[in-house]
Amino acid sequence: MKWTNPKVIISIIILCIGVALATGYGVMRTQNEAVASVNGENITKNQLYEEMVKSSGQEVLNNLISANVIKLEMQKQNIVISEEEIQNELNQFYEYYGGEEAFAETLTAAGFTIEDIKGDIVTNLGVKKLMEPQIAITEEEMKSYFNENKATLAEEGQEANYEKSKDEIKKILLQQKSETEYAGWMEALQQQYAVVNYLSK
Repeated sequence: MKWTNPKVIISIIILCIGVALATGYGVMRTQNEAVASVNGENITKNQLYEEMVKSSGQEVLNNLISANVIKLEMQKQNIVISEEEIQNELNQFYEYYGGEEAFAETLTAAGFTIEDIKGDIVTNLGVKKLMEPQIAITEEEMKSYFNENKATLAEEGQEANYEKSKDEIKKILLQQKSETEYAGWMEALQQQYAVVNYLSK
C-alpha cells in the first residue's frame, strides 16, 4: 500500500491533484495557448500537458484508477469511515509535522486543503478495512516475530512479554502482509470493475 506514511500521502496528493488539474485545465483552454516563451518562441499548454503525461501521467492515472476502484468496493461492502477515525489519522499527521498549524502551513504552501488529506485518509482506511479480513495471522507467525524482535517490543527497563505484545505484533504483521498482497488484490479488483487503462496501450 502507498498511503501509510504521512509524507508519502502528501506527495501522492500533490502529484495526483496537480496533474489532474493540469489535464482538465488543458482540455478546457485552447491547447495552443502559451504558458511561456523562450526568445520569442512559445511553449504551449499542449506541450506542457504532453510532457507531464510522459513524466508522471501513468503513475498519476494508476493512483486515480486505484482510488476509484477502492471507492466502488467500499460502497459495495457498505464500508463507511467515521469522522472519529479520520481525526485519529489527522492527529498522526499533526504529530509527524510538529503540530496542526505546521501541517496546515505545509498544505497551504502546496495549494491544498485539509479536505484533500481527509479524502486520502478515507481511501487508506478503506483499503485497511477491505483487506484485513482476508489476511490470516497465525499464532506461529506472531511468536516468530516476537522472538526475532524482543528488543524493539520490550518496554523501557523491562523484558519483552509476548502476551502484552500480541496486539502490537498482529497490527505489524497485518500491515506487512497488506503491503505484500496489495498489488495482487488491486489487480483482481480492477479486473472485476472492468478497468481499461488507455495510457498503457
